[in-house]
Amino acid sequence: MRRLVSIVLIISVVCLAICSCNKNDNKGKDLVPVEETPGTDNIQVFVVDRTEGKDITVNIKNLSDEVFLYGEYYSIQILVDGNWFYAPTVEDVVVHDLAHELSPGASYAMTYSLLPYGELDPGHYRIACCDIGNKANIYYAEFNVMEDGNYDWEIVEPTTEEELLQICIEDINALRAQTSFKWDDFSMYEGEDIGSGQFCYKYDLADGGFLLVSGPDMDQDPQQIVFIHADGEEEIIYVPEMENIRIEIGPLLGYEDCYCVREYYFLNHYGWLFYNGNDVEIARQFDFNLVDSPVYYLKDLDGDGIDELICNCTYSADLCRRVYIYRNNNGIIEIGIFDQDRMASSLGYNYGLGGERYHNEYYDAASDTLIFYYRTEDTEYEITIDDFNFQEYSENYF
Repeated sequence: MRRLVSIVLIISVVCLAICSCNKNDNKGKDLVPVEETPGTDNIQVFVVDRTEGKDITVNIKNLSDEVFLYGEYYSIQILVDGNWFYAPTVEDVVVHDLAHELSPGASYAMTYSLLPYGELDPGHYRIACCDIGNKANIYYAEFNVMEDGNYDWEIVEPTTEEELLQICIEDINALRAQTSFKWDDFSMYEGEDIGSGQFCYKYDLADGGFLLVSGPDMDQDPQQIVFIHADGEEEIIYVPEMENIRIEIGPLLGYEDCYCVREYYFLNHYGWLFYNGNDVEIARQFDFNLVDSPVYYLKDLDGDGIDELICNCTYSADLCRRVYIYRNNNGIIEIGIFDQDRMASSLGYNYGLGGERYHNEYYDAASDTLIFYYRTEDTEYEITIDDFNFQEYSENYF
């Protein structure tokens, strides 16, 4: 829908330059550099027609989810040596000092007179339109004037309803400038909930890339926004500011003066990195939500007189837990991984076909027991350190 907001008298706009003839020759003229503020809304503007040097028609389409307010002020601009300048005029540019509303998803064809600009020289031009008179929120449609005087412009296909609901690269650019987000910021797009216990929405782009917006629940603001480019490159658009926390631990795994620090992981996972006194990473524990301290236990599981480090880790909001055991084996830090394949074989399920959802494993401090929980049977099994496979640990393990 296009609705007239206000009607004011027709006024005459002061021309940028006045020439006594109709031939507009830009050579040798002192062109005025363009000084105005381009629009940042999701508005599509492109040339659709022209009438033999008399006028040019531009299609304006509102791809945003809000009403777009635009005016009839315009100018023709020319590209010279990589910079835009106002094209000189041969007479006053006369416009209606009006403002119009364009509803979300609607479009309107606006025709602008070329007579004030005379006969344009061959070159690359654009029409700056939608201005309400303050040289702000301006949008552009580019075209060429050929040597034979004909005009040439890129044919823009009409936006389909499906494309209107699809997030585009211009939207991504706008997101990069934001510092806070709400779930409603993405309500105008069609997304797919791909979360496992958490809320994680995937928004596909036409080029094959996609945007991931995630958080623990819909009552809290999104906690992470990641742009996956078409080539697979990951770009973090947003993660909440997080206070740097360092916790002194003391002796750990045969080392003195150990400590841990917090860092942010992918998709709302927060990790605690354990370091020895030489600043070498010796273990890692992570959780799904932001917490102020790591969850770990010390217990001598193998009877060598040195406590192992036991870390319960949560992989998603549905409490998919894993337990990792760290030990010092003659000066080499090792990580113990529960032998899931052996347990899967004994219980008769295929871990490789989604078996990670069939069980949890964790250390229960109340009973001082390592536990394997088989969800399908709602049954707990006691496990020991002998059910873990150990390998050398390094900071690049996870």
